[in-house]
Amino acid sequence: MELQAEELTFTPETHVYRHNGIIVPSVSAVIKRFFSPPGSKNGMELGTYVHDTIRLYLDDNLNMERLDPLLTGYLRQFHEFIMTTGFKIEGHDIPFYHAELRYAGTPDLWGILNDRRFVIDIKTGGIAKWHHLQVAAYALLLKAHGLEAEGAALLYLTADSHRLITLRPEELADASTMWPAMRRIYAWAEGQ
Repeated sequence: MELQAEELTFTPETHVYRHNGIIVPSVSAVIKRFFSPPGSKNGMELGTYVHDTIRLYLDDNLNMERLDPLLTGYLRQFHEFIMTTGFKIEGHDIPFYHAELRYAGTPDLWGILNDRRFVIDIKTGGIAKWHHLQVAAYALLLKAHGLEAEGAALLYLTADSHRLITLRPEELADASTMWPAMRRIYAWAEGQ
């Protein structure tokens, strides 16, 4: 992992990844090339705030007294997900680079669920088919670093509910097959 940190940098403000100083496409950039992810600017900002809140919570660095009341329900639902499923977090929010496919991304969570390693992407908006591709791209990133995910899931959070949608093995296999093709088409379209 230390070598990974030296080779890959991520600038959150601009969502830019660099591998050995060279900008590489993110999972999000590839997705946006093929899909127009729905959602308002406010909805995307809420998703970012929820994600940051969960990251700070997992890092044991969240000041609950200063937390916006709007976010407490999302955090409560995330905590309830952990408690009701027994999901054991192995890692979260670490940027990875895929050397063969030349892309980078930051999986939200990975860990053990029902005795199998899962990668989980957290969502605050509606369900979209491209979410399967996104979580498959994260699974491929983990696999490239020796952390093979046996399953993938999407955790949809609202302030008063949570819903875990687990990809069936064939859905993960299909999305994992499509992702490299999408990455190659993206490279061709971008002249890389």
